[in-house]
Amino acid sequence: MSAPIIASVGENGTNIKADVIVVQTLLNSAGAKLKADGDCGSKTIQAIQLFQKVFMAMPDGRVDVNGSTWTKLLEGKLKIKNLVITPKPLILLPQVCGLGYYTYSPTKNQYGTKDTINAIQQVCLQFKIKWPGVEVGIGDISFQSGALMPPHKSHRAGIHVDVRPLRTDKKNKPITITDTAYSRAMTKALVECFQSHANYKSVLFNDKEIKGTKFYSGHHNHLHVSFKA
Repeated sequence: MSAPIIASVGENGTNIKADVIVVQTLLNSAGAKLKADGDCGSKTIQAIQLFQKVFMAMPDGRVDVNGSTWTKLLEGKLKIKNLVITPKPLILLPQVCGLGYYTYSPTKNQYGTKDTINAIQQVCLQFKIKWPGVEVGIGDISFQSGALMPPHKSHRAGIHVDVRPLRTDKKNKPITITDTAYSRAMTKALVECFQSHANYKSVLFNDKEIKGTKFYSGHHNHLHVSFKA
């Protein structure tokens, strides 16, 4: 049977509205209590993860076209166990100097889970020790309400963080990987600091020379760092 969804739904998914409605409807048949509105927010992602926990050791929160999660949703045999969909409260990233980072997004865009905010601070302090005089640019995280933040498709649950690549001149300014002032060495060191943190999950970034990063359209000028919680 061909899938009636045309792209992925959920964590880091394409999240086309019609596809999201299909997945939400199937999740509701499995025991979720979602509003089938096509908005793939934190509750929908959590419902996908709870459904996946029934048959998957490490849920990824995403339904891929013709993937195992889609197949099992379509079969309609499995039911969500221990349904508890309660988004974690989001707290503001401290807007202060001296902690190894600076912010380049509006304050209202910089709410994250407690674990993610702690991870950002710990990684930036770790990086500051290795590279004195260099600050890490922190951009969009989430709104406090978890509402959709255009143009992002994620940035809803407080666990996704935009981070600027670093510059050879150490200035707190925008940079892309094609600019002469881009520092691969420092950016690589920053990525490694994130990767070494216990709460780290993944990073989208388009410098193919940095190991552990995944190419994703539009990510020449920032890293999209995802955390587990």
